[in-house]
Amino acid sequence: MKPQETRVESTVRRQLGPGGATRESSASNSGSKPSHKTASPELQARIAERAYNLYEKRGHQAGHDLEDWLQAEREVLQQEEAKQIGRLYRQELWNTGNLEIADRICGSGAVFHNNDSLTPDFGRGPSALKQIVTMYRTAFPDAQVKVEDLVAEGDKVVIRWTSRGTNKGNLGTIGPTGKSATMTGTDILRITGGKIQEVCINWDSLGLLQQLGVAQLRSQAAAR
Repeated sequence: MKPQETRVESTVRRQLGPGGATRESSASNSGSKPSHKTASPELQARIAERAYNLYEKRGHQAGHDLEDWLQAEREVLQQEEAKQIGRLYRQELWNTGNLEIADRICGSGAVFHNNDSLTPDFGRGPSALKQIVTMYRTAFPDAQVKVEDLVAEGDKVVIRWTSRGTNKGNLGTIGPTGKSATMTGTDILRITGGKIQEVCINWDSLGLLQQLGVAQLRSQAAAR
């Protein structure tokens, strides 16, 4: 084992409280943010790895062990919080239709970018998110979303998802077809202050229309 790694790990052991998080970061994460007063061994390992990487970047400068450890812990805990918000958004909100979740996780000025022609511009903030979710859950009331991949880095969260459901309600101007369909897409969330501030949604709307058997009708209507 490298001597420098031993120094970082010894600092980790000194700074970890009984539950696995330092007193400084536990205090900074109090309030409305998720509590991290206890950290799992997996989370501690991620923090230690991140701390060592920061220490390496500094060229093993003496006196930076504690500073790097605290910075690494803040970054890892921020990523965990962002992932939790991402799961609440794409998995809990879309699967349950519990619109109160939108108020908890969405900033008042949150912007939504959709790459499709099906979703109207509902404006900004929690109200817009509620209308988007309601629109698609009305069209596919039994739809269930599976999060395939979820990655957090900095203030961004990327979610790759698959949704399956039956078209039992109106989808905009498209009446119910009774057909089952599978939708795939990727979301990029920008999260600051514990809230979603921006969402970029890229999904295969053409594939959905083809599965419902209405893609050609939409093309003909658009050409008129």
